[in-house]
Amino acid sequence: RDACRRRTGLEGDPILFWAAMLNERKDPLTLLKGFRTVSARHPDARLYMAGNGPIEEKVKAFVAGDATLSKTVTLLGYRNNSELPDFLNAADIYVMASHWEGFAISSLEAMACGALPVLTRIPCFVEQTENGRWGLLFEAGNRKELEESLARAVADVEWREKVRSGLPEHISQYTWRASAQKLEALYGRIVAGRGTSGPAGGGAQNS
Repeated sequence: RDACRRRTGLEGDPILFWAAMLNERKDPLTLLKGFRTVSARHPDARLYMAGNGPIEEKVKAFVAGDATLSKTVTLLGYRNNSELPDFLNAADIYVMASHWEGFAISSLEAMACGALPVLTRIPCFVEQTENGRWGLLFEAGNRKELEESLARAVADVEWREKVRSGLPEHISQYTWRASAQKLEALYGRIVAGRGTSGPAGGGAQNS
C-alpha cells in the first residue's frame, strides 16, 4: 500500500476512492453531499474521484464552490485502466453511489485490492458483499444512509481493517478462473442430466 501511495501521490486518513463515469446514474453529487458532512467531522479524510462524463463540469463546479469539499476532494479526471490497480491498492475505502448496474467489475477489483466497499443496495452489490457482510450498503439516493455508512467506514478503523483483511480471499470466487470452473461444472451437470434420455440415435449428446 505504501508503494502505491508513493506512486499515486494519494494522501489522507483514510483515503476514499471512486472510479466511475460522472453521470446521473452513478450519482456522484449525492456522494459528494454525503462526504461533505462526514469530512466536516473527519477533516483528514480524503476522497479521490477518477472519471469523466456528461456532468463532469457540474461536479467540478460543486466541488470548487464548497469550502469543505475544495480541500478534501480531488478530481482526477479520466484515468487509464492500467493506472487503477495502484489507486485501488492505495485506498482504504471504495465508494459507488449507482442507482443501477449490470454486474459491476470495478467494485470487485477494489475489493480484490483490499478496499472496503461502501456501495448502494442494488442486486449486484448485495451479492458481491453478501448483503453487507463484506462492506456497507445504503439505498441509492438516500443521503442519510450514505452518511451513516461513510461515517462508520471512516471512524471504525478496527472493524474496517478486519473486513479489509478478508476481502481478497472472499473475492477470489469471482476471478476469471473461478468463474470458468463454475461454468465448466454447470455444463458438466447439464450433460450428465441428459444421460441417454435424448432423441433416438442421438449418441453425440454425450460427447
